[in-house]
Amino acid sequence: MFKKINLILVGIGLALTLKFNIGFVFLISVLLFYLYKDSKNLLYLIPSISLSSLLFIYDTFLNVIILELIIVLFFILLNSLKITRFKIYIYCVFIALLNIFGFYILNLNYSFLYFFLLVIISILIYLFLCFEDYIYLNNIIKNPTLYVDHIIVIIAVLGFSKYSIYGVSLGIVSSLYFSIYYAKRYPNIYSLILLVFLFLIEYLGFSHTESILILLIASLYFLDFNYLFFLINLILIIILYTTDYFVDIYLYTFMITSIIFEVLWLIFGKRPHIEKMSKDYLNIVMSNCISLEYNTFSSFLEFFIDTFKNTKAYSDQLTKAISCLYERHCNRCNKQSECYNKNKTNIVYKLRSILENKQLDKEFLSFCPSLQSIKETASMLSNQMISPEDSTNAILLAILKESKQVLDKYQLDISEKEMIKGSIIEEFHNKMYESSFNIKQIKYFKLFKYDYLIEVVATKKDVSKNDLLTLIKNSLKLTTNIDIEETGEYFIYTIIPKQKIHIKYGYGSLSSRQNELCGDNHLIKSYQNGHFLAAISDGMGKGYKAFEDSKRVLDALDSLCYCATSVNTNIEILNLLYILQGYTERYSTIDAIDINRSTMNASIYKLGASSSYIFHEDNTYTKIENNSLPLGIEEDVLRKEIELKYNDLILLSSDGIFENIVNENGLLELIKTIKDELPQKIAYEVLQYTINSKVKVKDDMSIVILKVEQIT
Repeated sequence: MFKKINLILVGIGLALTLKFNIGFVFLISVLLFYLYKDSKNLLYLIPSISLSSLLFIYDTFLNVIILELIIVLFFILLNSLKITRFKIYIYCVFIALLNIFGFYILNLNYSFLYFFLLVIISILIYLFLCFEDYIYLNNIIKNPTLYVDHIIVIIAVLGFSKYSIYGVSLGIVSSLYFSIYYAKRYPNIYSLILLVFLFLIEYLGFSHTESILILLIASLYFLDFNYLFFLINLILIIILYTTDYFVDIYLYTFMITSIIFEVLWLIFGKRPHIEKMSKDYLNIVMSNCISLEYNTFSSFLEFFIDTFKNTKAYSDQLTKAISCLYERHCNRCNKQSECYNKNKTNIVYKLRSILENKQLDKEFLSFCPSLQSIKETASMLSNQMISPEDSTNAILLAILKESKQVLDKYQLDISEKEMIKGSIIEEFHNKMYESSFNIKQIKYFKLFKYDYLIEVVATKKDVSKNDLLTLIKNSLKLTTNIDIEETGEYFIYTIIPKQKIHIKYGYGSLSSRQNELCGDNHLIKSYQNGHFLAAISDGMGKGYKAFEDSKRVLDALDSLCYCATSVNTNIEILNLLYILQGYTERYSTIDAIDINRSTMNASIYKLGASSSYIFHEDNTYTKIENNSLPLGIEEDVLRKEIELKYNDLILLSSDGIFENIVNENGLLELIKTIKDELPQKIAYEVLQYTINSKVKVKDDMSIVILKVEQIT
């Protein structure tokens, strides 16, 4: 809100520069700069300039309105034409023509040389403001000599200095206001330089001895201690009653100005501000990132223990009980089709919840007409089943607690990751701290060199979204991608490694038996470290048990991928954990591809999975075959590194498609002809072709299609 108040004051000061009889030299350049920065500035500048000219320089009011109208129309026209090349030159020519027009309508009669000099000054002011803003936002030099705001404040104060009310120069009052504002808001060397400049303007330029008090009062605001306001007014009162050196009305004015400022500060000035980063603070940030990684891995272990705590015996009994409920009640229900369409695969989870006496959602409770009879049957079946508590896999839990091999593998992978240099983080953080933007918080989630995640949270008030984006991009000495999310009050800037490609995808699956769940599951997910993971898991057997086993595998892999460890390490850890609990006889295949969108390198992992294909733009293809066993049987994981190209088409499938179809070459030829279609359509066509073709055995079918596209 303070920035809006400052904009209004700047608008008044710009209007008053007309009293210098040099035309619109200052007004045109500053107004165009603010419009170039953010068109919303019009809402504050145009009314303040217009009203000031009406109140203080009435004879120029109509001329000011005409000038503002021309500027606004020019700005709208330029934006509608979407001109990007030579934009700065167009602005310069427009400033020159507008100044000449201003000299004409104001009837200024000066020599050609003087007119030419004023036009050059107006253009130079505009260019200097743009240049200073550019080097600040792009971090070209660490500390710009003067901030743009300070230059504009000086121009506005010059305008205020040409007008007095009841013998009080508005120049001194505005100098005091801006001096204490910048001293309190940004207590740095640049605010001190501004303070000195404003003092010199008033003292040397306009011979106001009272400007000495500006130095005294504003300097105290740099200290920023409690009861400062009372101290300043006490000093002014003492000066008032002990000396005649200063005019009394100025002392009263300074008191009133300080009171008004304090009231405004109490209402609008409390700015959420991040802490300046010191070496100790940096060490804490780095340490917290490592701790967060360990906590993430610990959460995964808890998830794994909870997910796989039941034995094969319990799972088999549960599967039989669900099938019994389905056959006895769901198959005979007149709402079967509607229920299946509405709940899809969730119906088996709802039946399981009834068996395990868990709470159901209200919608299902009101929808199911056979709920009471299902509960009665479930109660009878539950009494015959093994309870989860009795079947808890105590041996597995003990192994997990003592599994040094898993933890060593995780710790080794983390220790080999290189952290971002502390100096880079420190410089970036302090650049945000010193900026004029309202930065509420900076969250450092990961700080590894090729795997980092940083969030900058800024309040929407007084923040130019694109300007802050530019500042973040150029202050952090890393090659980044920055996404912006808008919430109610904040802009959230998410910073991750820069990506060259994005992945379009499609998927599909079909069960080998009607009215039975497909035993395959797929995982397609983009992670914030710039990696993209796609995987298919085929559970042993068919129906609910196979579906549940394959889903658990992919849920565990997904949970593990939130750690900073590589996907390769994650799959090895998952495989090792399955080996440790192998006596449960739960086996599932994994066919996964990890795509690094920053480097375009991909790693394909296979554990008992079928072959995968990568179709290239020139109609050739690469086939990745598998000779490994399913997850949890042997320690070796088949891994193949591939360098992707733009427009590559990647196909992952379960063994119900490529290795099951008799005419595999016919399917490959079909894919070549449709590879430029959308991935979802390709997935549909592949499934349709397989359904209508001769197959070796009737099996569940799942396919994932990925298309590599360049980010433009």
